[in-house]
Amino acid sequence: MNLKATVVAGACFIILAYAHGIYQYRSGWNEGRANLVSQQQQKAQAELAKKTQRQQQDESKAAAADSKGKTESEVITREVVKYIKTPGRSVCTFDDARVLLKSRAVANANSIPGYDTNAAAVQNGIAK
Repeated sequence: MNLKATVVAGACFIILAYAHGIYQYRSGWNEGRANLVSQQQQKAQAELAKKTQRQQQDESKAAAADSKGKTESEVITREVVKYIKTPGRSVCTFDDARVLLKSRAVANANSIPGYDTNAAAVQNGIAK
């Protein structure tokens, strides 16, 4: 009976050790998974905050560029209307201010300063 009790006690010890190992493995797995999920969530929140900040900056740049474009359009329109509404004008000679204004308008036609600084310059349909 002494051998039988020793074998039973040894078997119980092995079974308990195995069960304890499985329990530790699963609790470690669950804890590790929870840590991984929390790290991924923190990373996603940080990325979302960064994207939100970048979007707000882009929106403010777009609003500033839009308002700047509107004021430039008004100035150009007023200058053109001034030349069109002049009565009795038969000779079409433009002063230097008009030529400079038109050249600046042409140079600024396809770009918004501060907003599309990384845009490729295009001339005659070919990107430079």
